[in-house]
Amino acid sequence: MLLAPNGQVFSTGGSWATKKSSKEIAQLEATAVIRAIAAFEEKLREATRLQLVVDNTSVQHGVKRGTARSEDLAPLVAKINDAVASLRCPTTASYVKSENNPADIPSRTSGPLPKELIAAMARKAPITEEFRLRCS
Repeated sequence: MLLAPNGQVFSTGGSWATKKSSKEIAQLEATAVIRAIAAFEEKLREATRLQLVVDNTSVQHGVKRGTARSEDLAPLVAKINDAVASLRCPTTASYVKSENNPADIPSRTSGPLPKELIAAMARKAPITEEFRLRCS
C-alpha cells in the first residue's frame, strides 16, 4: 500500500493461501516489500524520501542493518536494499503492529479496499514530500 504526499492511496497484493510459520511469514513479508517497491516503482521515482512501514521486526531490522540474521531472509533483505538503492532517495524502515497496519487488510479480505479505509488513510498521509510504503 502506498500513501502519496498528496493523500492518494494505492494498493497492490492479495491474500496468503495458507497459514505459515514465523520463519515463512518473515520471508513473505520481505517478499511483499520487494513486490510493493516493484509495483509502485514509477511513482516512487518521484519520491524525495521513502518510509517503509512493516509489521515484521525481522524485516524492519534487516532493512535498517542492511542484512538479516536469518540465512533464509538475508537474500530477500538484500533485494529490498538493492530496490531501495535504485530509487536514490533517503529511506527509513519503521515498525507497525499488524492490527494497526492497513496494508494487512487486502491480504485478509477479497475485493477492493473499503472507501472508508482509503479516506482514513488519505487523512493520515504526510504533508511532506515523503512517500509511505506500508507493506504486508
